[in-house]
Amino acid sequence: EDFGQTLGRWGAGPGPYVVWPLLGPRTVRDSFGTIVDMPFEPSRLPATEAGRYATAALAVINTRTNLLSASDLLDQVALDRYVFLRDAYLQRRLDAVYDGAPPLETFDDEPDSAPKK
Repeated sequence: EDFGQTLGRWGAGPGPYVVWPLLGPRTVRDSFGTIVDMPFEPSRLPATEAGRYATAALAVINTRTNLLSASDLLDQVALDRYVFLRDAYLQRRLDAVYDGAPPLETFDDEPDSAPKK
């Protein structure tokens, strides 16, 4: 769990989708959540500054390694890489906010003002 999920659960909307350099995709809500989460990251645990840098570097390497196969799949499957990544990110975050049970979307089959004949 992270603070962005907490804000979403409390009813804060996701806001616009943004891709930050080095951080990757986020919504405005998740960007603020990341700022709040930073002081509590595992890289803050080591007592020495060198230990903090080493822990942070390992976290970045681990994240990139985990994304290598995903980027290969993205290149093969997506017609529009940006739209595919945006939709996948937003769906995953919606699922995370509601712990796997997001509310159902409602669709209107008929327009509000149907022309009368």
